[in-house]
Amino acid sequence: MLNGLCESMLKKAKLKAFIISKNRIRLYWLATAFFFVGLFIKLTLELREDNEVDILDQKILLLISKLRVSLFNAAAVDFTALGSPTIISLLLIFGVSLLLFKKDKISALYLVLSVLGSTFLVYIFKHFISRERPQIMDHLVDVSGFSYPSGHSLGSTSFYLAIAFLLCRYFHKFREK
Repeated sequence: MLNGLCESMLKKAKLKAFIISKNRIRLYWLATAFFFVGLFIKLTLELREDNEVDILDQKILLLISKLRVSLFNAAAVDFTALGSPTIISLLLIFGVSLLLFKKDKISALYLVLSVLGSTFLVYIFKHFISRERPQIMDHLVDVSGFSYPSGHSLGSTSFYLAIAFLLCRYFHKFREK
Protein backbone atom coordinates (compact mmCIF):
# COMPACT_ATOMS: atom_id res chain seq x y z
CA MET A 1 0.00 0.00 0.00
CA LEU A 2 2.85 2.38 0.85
CA ASN A 3 4.46 1.53 -2.48
CA GLY A 4 1.26 2.44 -4.35
CA LEU A 5 1.00 5.73 -2.44
CA CYS A 6 4.63 6.61 -3.27
CA GLU A 7 4.07 5.80 -6.95
CA SER A 8 0.92 7.93 -6.98
CA MET A 9 2.75 10.87 -5.39
CA LEU A 10 5.64 10.48 -7.83
CA LYS A 11 3.27 10.50 -10.81
CA LYS A 12 1.56 13.64 -9.47
CA ALA A 13 4.93 15.34 -8.97
CA LYS A 14 6.03 14.47 -12.52
CA LEU A 15 2.73 15.75 -13.92
CA LYS A 16 3.05 18.98 -11.95
CA ALA A 17 6.65 19.47 -13.17
CA PHE A 18 5.50 18.83 -16.75
CA ILE A 19 2.69 21.40 -16.45
CA ILE A 20 5.04 23.99 -14.95
CA SER A 21 7.56 23.35 -17.73
CA LYS A 22 4.86 23.68 -20.39
CA ASN A 23 3.62 26.92 -18.83
CA ARG A 24 7.16 28.33 -18.81
CA ILE A 25 7.49 27.58 -22.51
CA ARG A 26 4.17 29.30 -23.21
CA LEU A 27 5.24 32.28 -21.11
CA TYR A 28 8.51 32.47 -23.05
CA TRP A 29 6.68 32.53 -26.40
CA LEU A 30 4.18 35.08 -25.11
CA ALA A 31 7.03 37.33 -23.92
CA THR A 32 8.77 36.93 -27.28
CA ALA A 33 5.57 37.87 -29.12
CA PHE A 34 5.11 40.96 -26.93
CA PHE A 35 8.74 41.94 -27.57
CA PHE A 36 8.25 41.83 -31.33
CA VAL A 37 4.92 43.66 -31.16
CA GLY A 38 6.65 46.36 -29.10
CA LEU A 39 9.49 46.49 -31.63
CA PHE A 40 6.97 46.87 -34.45
CA ILE A 41 5.19 49.70 -32.61
CA LYS A 42 8.50 51.46 -31.89
CA LEU A 43 9.61 51.18 -35.53
CA THR A 44 6.23 52.40 -36.73
CA LEU A 45 6.33 55.44 -34.47
CA GLU A 46 9.88 56.19 -35.62
CA LEU A 47 8.77 55.99 -39.26
CA ARG A 48 5.98 58.46 -38.63
CA GLU A 49 8.05 60.96 -36.70
CA ASP A 50 11.70 60.67 -37.65
CA ASN A 51 13.43 61.45 -40.94
CA GLU A 52 16.58 59.57 -39.84
CA VAL A 53 14.85 56.25 -40.47
CA ASP A 54 14.19 57.32 -44.07
CA ILE A 55 17.87 58.14 -44.50
CA LEU A 56 18.85 54.73 -43.10
CA ASP A 57 16.27 53.09 -45.36
CA GLN A 58 17.74 54.82 -48.41
CA LYS A 59 21.28 53.77 -47.48
CA ILE A 60 20.19 50.15 -47.12
CA LEU A 61 18.36 50.24 -50.46
CA LEU A 62 21.41 51.73 -52.20
CA LEU A 63 23.58 48.97 -50.73
CA ILE A 64 21.13 46.32 -51.90
CA SER A 65 21.00 47.85 -55.38
CA LYS A 66 24.81 47.66 -55.59
CA LEU A 67 24.75 44.01 -54.50
CA ARG A 68 21.95 43.05 -56.89
CA VAL A 69 22.94 40.40 -59.42
CA SER A 70 20.69 40.06 -62.46
CA LEU A 71 21.18 36.29 -62.38
CA PHE A 72 19.10 36.10 -59.17
CA ASN A 73 16.36 38.56 -60.17
CA ALA A 74 13.98 35.87 -61.45
CA ALA A 75 14.47 33.80 -58.30
CA ALA A 76 13.80 36.87 -56.13
CA VAL A 77 10.57 37.57 -58.00
CA ASP A 78 9.49 33.93 -57.65
CA PHE A 79 10.31 33.89 -53.95
CA THR A 80 8.35 37.10 -53.41
CA ALA A 81 5.40 35.56 -55.26
CA LEU A 82 5.02 33.04 -52.41
CA GLY A 83 3.56 35.92 -50.39
CA SER A 84 1.32 37.28 -53.14
CA PRO A 85 -2.43 37.42 -52.55
CA THR A 86 -2.99 35.04 -55.47
CA ILE A 87 -0.70 32.29 -54.15
CA ILE A 88 -1.87 32.73 -50.55
CA SER A 89 -5.52 32.57 -51.70
CA LEU A 90 -4.95 29.41 -53.75
CA LEU A 91 -3.09 27.71 -50.90
CA LEU A 92 -5.77 28.87 -48.46
CA ILE A 93 -8.52 27.32 -50.59
CA PHE A 94 -6.54 24.10 -50.83
CA GLY A 95 -5.78 24.05 -47.10
CA VAL A 96 -9.34 24.82 -46.02
CA SER A 97 -10.71 22.21 -48.44
CA LEU A 98 -8.32 19.60 -47.07
CA LEU A 99 -9.21 20.46 -43.46
CA LEU A 100 -12.94 20.37 -44.18
CA PHE A 101 -12.45 17.01 -45.92
CA LYS A 102 -10.76 15.83 -42.69
CA LYS A 103 -13.80 17.26 -40.83
CA ASP A 104 -11.61 19.68 -38.88
CA LYS A 105 -13.78 22.81 -38.98
CA ILE A 106 -11.92 24.54 -36.13
CA SER A 107 -8.57 24.31 -37.94
CA ALA A 108 -10.15 25.47 -41.20
CA LEU A 109 -11.64 28.46 -39.39
CA TYR A 110 -8.27 29.15 -37.72
CA LEU A 111 -6.55 29.17 -41.11
CA VAL A 112 -9.13 31.50 -42.66
CA LEU A 113 -9.07 33.87 -39.69
CA SER A 114 -5.27 34.04 -39.72
CA VAL A 115 -5.29 35.17 -43.36
CA LEU A 116 -8.25 37.52 -42.97
CA GLY A 117 -6.81 38.97 -39.77
CA SER A 118 -3.43 39.71 -41.33
CA THR A 119 -5.10 41.19 -44.42
CA PHE A 120 -7.22 43.46 -42.23
CA LEU A 121 -4.22 44.53 -40.14
CA VAL A 122 -2.12 45.33 -43.22
CA TYR A 123 -4.96 47.41 -44.68
CA ILE A 124 -5.44 49.36 -41.43
CA PHE A 125 -1.72 49.91 -40.79
CA LYS A 126 -0.91 50.89 -44.39
CA HIS A 127 -3.58 53.58 -44.36
CA PHE A 128 -2.68 54.72 -40.85
CA ILE A 129 1.04 55.03 -41.63
CA SER A 130 0.72 56.04 -45.32
CA ARG A 131 4.40 55.53 -46.11
CA GLU A 132 5.20 55.96 -49.79
CA ARG A 133 7.35 53.40 -51.57
CA PRO A 134 10.98 54.46 -51.93
CA GLN A 135 11.90 55.38 -55.51
CA ILE A 136 15.66 55.26 -54.99
CA MET A 137 16.20 52.11 -57.06
CA ASP A 138 14.53 50.24 -59.92
CA HIS A 139 11.88 47.77 -58.81
CA LEU A 140 11.84 44.24 -60.18
CA VAL A 141 8.04 44.27 -60.15
CA ASP A 142 5.78 47.29 -60.58
CA VAL A 143 3.71 47.77 -57.46
CA SER A 144 1.47 50.50 -56.17
CA GLY A 145 0.16 51.57 -52.81
CA PHE A 146 1.93 52.23 -49.56
CA SER A 147 5.07 50.35 -48.58
CA TYR A 148 4.82 49.76 -44.83
CA PRO A 149 3.99 47.31 -43.40
CA SER A 150 4.69 44.82 -46.13
CA GLY A 151 1.56 42.95 -47.09
CA HIS A 152 3.64 40.14 -48.58
CA SER A 153 5.65 39.74 -45.40
CA LEU A 154 2.81 39.90 -42.90
CA GLY A 155 0.38 37.89 -45.03
CA SER A 156 2.82 35.12 -45.86
CA THR A 157 4.21 34.96 -42.32
CA SER A 158 0.78 34.59 -40.75
CA PHE A 159 -0.36 32.05 -43.35
CA TYR A 160 2.75 29.87 -43.33
CA LEU A 161 3.05 29.97 -39.54
CA ALA A 162 -0.61 28.93 -39.27
CA ILE A 163 0.10 26.05 -41.65
CA ALA A 164 3.18 25.08 -39.61
CA PHE A 165 1.14 25.16 -36.40
CA LEU A 166 -1.56 22.96 -37.90
CA LEU A 167 1.01 20.54 -39.31
CA CYS A 168 2.63 20.26 -35.88
CA ARG A 169 -0.75 19.42 -34.39
CA TYR A 170 -1.43 16.77 -37.02
CA PHE A 171 2.04 15.23 -36.85
CA HIS A 172 1.78 15.16 -33.06
CA LYS A 173 -1.48 13.24 -33.38
CA PHE A 174 0.12 11.01 -36.04
CA ARG A 175 3.08 10.15 -33.76
CA GLU A 176 0.73 9.13 -30.94
CA LYS A 177 -0.98 6.50 -33.11
